[in-house]
Amino acid sequence: MKNLRITFFMLCLLVSLATQAQNPYWTLCSSKKLNLANNTITNLSAPSSLCGLTHTNQIHAEGLFDVNGNIIFSIAMGRVYNKNGILIHTINSPIPNASSTLVKRVTVVPVPNGDCGEYYILYAALVDIQNNLNDYYEVGAIKVTVDNFLNVVVSNNSISTVKYPTQAQGIDNWIQTAVSKEANGQRSMYLTLEQQQLNVNQIEKVTVTQNGLAAAGGFLPTQSSTPRLLPNTLELSPNQQHLAWIQTINGSNIIRVRNLTTGVITDLNVGLITLWYLSELEFGPNSDDIYATTSSRQLVVTSLSNPQSYTIISNTKNLQGAIEWGNNKLYATSTDGNLYTIAGQTVTAVAAYSGSTLPEQVDGEIIQYAPPSPLNIYLTITIQGYTQANVSGGSGNYIYTWYDPFGAVAATGIQAKLCRQGTYTLVVRDNSSGCKTSHMFVNYPPRGGCRGFRSAGSEIKIGSPQVKAYPNPAADHINIQANGEESIVQLQVVNFQGQVLMQIDGNQRSQQRITTNGLKPGMYILNITTDRSNSQVKFSVK
Repeated sequence: MKNLRITFFMLCLLVSLATQAQNPYWTLCSSKKLNLANNTITNLSAPSSLCGLTHTNQIHAEGLFDVNGNIIFSIAMGRVYNKNGILIHTINSPIPNASSTLVKRVTVVPVPNGDCGEYYILYAALVDIQNNLNDYYEVGAIKVTVDNFLNVVVSNNSISTVKYPTQAQGIDNWIQTAVSKEANGQRSMYLTLEQQQLNVNQIEKVTVTQNGLAAAGGFLPTQSSTPRLLPNTLELSPNQQHLAWIQTINGSNIIRVRNLTTGVITDLNVGLITLWYLSELEFGPNSDDIYATTSSRQLVVTSLSNPQSYTIISNTKNLQGAIEWGNNKLYATSTDGNLYTIAGQTVTAVAAYSGSTLPEQVDGEIIQYAPPSPLNIYLTITIQGYTQANVSGGSGNYIYTWYDPFGAVAATGIQAKLCRQGTYTLVVRDNSSGCKTSHMFVNYPPRGGCRGFRSAGSEIKIGSPQVKAYPNPAADHINIQANGEESIVQLQVVNFQGQVLMQIDGNQRSQQRITTNGLKPGMYILNITTDRSNSQVKFSVK
């Protein structure tokens, strides 16, 4: 009996590709829609909103589209409009005696762990109370429900708010937010606050769950010796590991990046390039490159892996400040009335656009409305014996929850180590739409239960006394013979890179024949799932 050592490097490509996902349609100021596929800008039905001269002092627009680019609802200047452009809600602070609520930032996300058609409008606002004597920064979540007929119902008030007081005589308009992808039933929302008093965090964190918002602490407190950050600059990397901003140190504005796991802050050098109050930051899809607009209205790029090096994109000029990644390009507003795309050193004017803002994206995530529709789910068995979910028909951004025969959570993630025999349920949630699909199946663990699983680099004994496969080498077919008391449930042919090449339903008998005509000459592994066990047999095709 021969032994085979197999080491896997699966899922790496999937992770790399996932970080590049972005919304294909954007809501722009003055009630417009940008189609990133062809860079066309068209009008929405909602009333035109203002487009200011500077992106930092501008109220940002946002919206939700379906997969075909049809607007479901849009938000501008704190007002929510349905697909027909009819005002259906105005965002007002629930704080008593609030005289005005100036909504500065908005982001639309599915309700964490919610159902189909449930969304949050996350907003950051400036709330004026009692003639500017006790003003607040407010972060809120408003629940929006979209039904199968695209009717939109907005909750009357914020279901949850977090507020941060300021003692200044009237707070400024500086505020920026960055929203994370959903993980484990929650999101994180980071925001910058311009505070005049000491011992107050300049960056705060808020958790977003199905139950609403909760303050989760902050960092970078104002001290007499602590340089102040530029509060309009805040950016979260697509891999969710780093948070970047611009801070004034020793009279110069520099890019600072905090590792959210370790808390370590790295300073990035851009030499004599001047960053200013209109600068904006954007991570590249690799979560390493960082782009910044400069006081000379150009674009500079540096990186975490080489923080002392930088490159100026020489063909950039007249940039307004707002930059946002989409469709594998960097989009930038300008002072010359054009919207630009930047790819490497190639700068292209793609559309006429006088606005100064671009909608904030949840980098690495597509958020669109999709009508309730079941995902396509099928399961495969890895060489180690793990059960792997294969899902299609959705956005590709999924949460996996595996429930054991007793209803308890057995695992999360795309693969699961299922040790019990019995009926399991896999629930897959599409993070883009919030829709869930359930898949029930009967699990047959390896002999020995959990002890029958193998590590990724362990030796696999080829051949099994319980299962035979012949002829071996095979020419055009192979016969599988299981123990006479077992019934074949599923057969898989897998190559040595872990790719499933064939998957065949079992005939519920102890013997079955499959054809091998579609396989190239070489070595393969046959996964055999019976009603009692999993087995693996090495075979070759000649």
